[in-house]
Amino acid sequence: MFSKWGRIGCHQGVLKSIIRNKDPQSNLLRRHIHRNGIRSIIQAVAGLTADARQVVAFARKECKSHRELYGSIIGVDDLAHRVSLMIHSHTTHSIFRPFGCSVLLASYQQSRPMLYCVDASGSCNAYHACSIGRDKVKVDSLLEKVERKTTLMDRGVVTAAEILYQVIDEPKPKNVEFELSFAGEYTLNKHEKVPQVLHDRAVREALK
Repeated sequence: MFSKWGRIGCHQGVLKSIIRNKDPQSNLLRRHIHRNGIRSIIQAVAGLTADARQVVAFARKECKSHRELYGSIIGVDDLAHRVSLMIHSHTTHSIFRPFGCSVLLASYQQSRPMLYCVDASGSCNAYHACSIGRDKVKVDSLLEKVERKTTLMDRGVVTAAEILYQVIDEPKPKNVEFELSFAGEYTLNKHEKVPQVLHDRAVREALK
């Protein structure tokens, strides 16, 4: 898969942007991720589809288990730690094969955006902005230039679209299909797709 998946922590929440793969398997995985039992937590993965499915299934199981045991939504920091331990355990025992994927976990909790990246080694780190997949280095260099603390959500949507169009390899950018979604004050902390009006405006400004 190795599409460009990235997230930006904005002043009012956290934004997710994805360049969608034409492969039907990646679309199935996208729908699988969106069926996460906790709508306030966003997941995105890049790497081997089969491995990504296992990681997503594990994360969903942990969300459900925490809610049944404590009656509350799991913190994204706690979930990221659990996912990292599971992925890392596959690198320490010879009976397991290491996972060939990375995962981003994000949410708007405790009145602030929270973003974590767990790589294939099981290393877990918190970020203000991060990307995984192909062209990660280039995307990260562009994200470093974004003033995240003062960036409002609508402006963050436009910024994400601009970055995506700068790194795509397609000769006709208008034919590229990508997805934008966010969670924060605007969505009452729930993960929602960016409204079509705002999505279209972001595309127009990015193509200028």
